[in-house]
Amino acid sequence: MRESTKNMYEKDKSLFESCKDLQNDELVVTNFDYYRNQIYEIGINDLAFDEDRGKLCNCRDIKHCTDCLFYPHATCDSNKLAWCIKPRLDKKFYLSKFEYDLLVVYASESPSIRFQKCQILMHMKKNGHFMDIPIVLTVNEILENCE
Repeated sequence: MRESTKNMYEKDKSLFESCKDLQNDELVVTNFDYYRNQIYEIGINDLAFDEDRGKLCNCRDIKHCTDCLFYPHATCDSNKLAWCIKPRLDKKFYLSKFEYDLLVVYASESPSIRFQKCQILMHMKKNGHFMDIPIVLTVNEILENCE
């Protein structure tokens, strides 16, 4: 396997493992769940997400590849898969100042770390903090979607 293909495989494998680790009591709607009918209608091979219009469409309907959420083309399929299994972020998360500041510290140390990989954060979640936060998100994704 080429090194880049191997890295993409490991990244996708780790993303699937993250989803398996979800707690049973935590209902998470993925992008695939939310857009299921549109994905079936368009087809996964022709799927694109037009960032200018903010909606799914056929790849041929986008003027420039750089306007697609799944760009660059070389990793397009891998990016589609990763997006499909991510939680749908249709609402803002409410964080206390303490929770927000703590996530900022984690983000400054390791921006792409997943919430579920941070033992202290997971322990705090069990004790009542970060109540509405899906554990499969990265710390940066949480910070980008909070009020």
